[in-house]
Amino acid sequence: MPALPLDRGVQVDDAIRYARENVADDKALGYTVRRVARDGTIADLAALVTALRDDLRR
Repeated sequence: MPALPLDRGVQVDDAIRYARENVADDKALGYTVRRVARDGTIADLAALVTALRDDLRR
């Protein structure tokens, strides 16, 4: 049985916005990825990493 995400209220849209606003700050990005990985779903984490990858490649 797959582990369910913890319900700590992560909002992936807010996490993506925060990460994009702080894309040059490695500490902020690490915090955001860690929080979404811990509290969100696999789909949330994939959405965050995809958005960040697109922004970092520009």
